[in-house]
Amino acid sequence: ARAGSSQSDFFITVAPNDLPSTYAVLGSVTSGEDVVRRIASIPTSPAGNGTPRLPVVINRAEIAVQ
Repeated sequence: ARAGSSQSDFFITVAPNDLPSTYAVLGSVTSGEDVVRRIASIPTSPAGNGTPRLPVVINRAEIAVQ
């Protein structure tokens, strides 16, 4: 999501990417990286936009404020 936006989109990146530099970094994965890697291994659409071919549902996430 862009800084100052109220959208619910978020990205968990696992490699260098071409997201705009204007996007705000909201945090980092501190545990459960194995789950992130499993999600990243799901084949994506041929359009090349990163959309998974299978549904991905995150049932639970915790936010820690430091």
